[in-house]
Amino acid sequence: MASGERGAARDPRARRKHLALAAIAVLASPAAWLASLWLSWGVQDFTCSAAASADSDAPAAGLFVILLVMNIVLLVLAALSGVVGWVLARHSRAATQQAESDGGNGESANRPGVLSFLGVTAAVLSLLFCYGIILITANPLVFEVCS
Repeated sequence: MASGERGAARDPRARRKHLALAAIAVLASPAAWLASLWLSWGVQDFTCSAAASADSDAPAAGLFVILLVMNIVLLVLAALSGVVGWVLARHSRAATQQAESDGGNGESANRPGVLSFLGVTAAVLSLLFCYGIILITANPLVFEVCS
């Protein structure tokens, strides 16, 4: 580890930035799943209800593409939050090992542990919520849109 990275690991501003990034990574996957659920249902319900009230055919092909693209974007967002969490956890472990080898006190080794926990939590949540987004995305592939 370079001396600049060691200094960044001990810098309180860098720690706060990493903790904030880890918190965002933990919350991004559930937020993406929730957005996928709400938007998929809302867009489909609104479009199908509007078409039914106007006694016309629903734009099934266009709606299918919109739902598919929207859910793929949210899936990528959820997956990226897991990658960010995993990278933060690995960075935290490396900083903890460096602090222990430098003979650091217990306080400096404690914060990277919290960062590591949040990073691993973000990665695990990402896997779970990505699976949920995949199931939501598969719905229009299996069932007809506006049936």
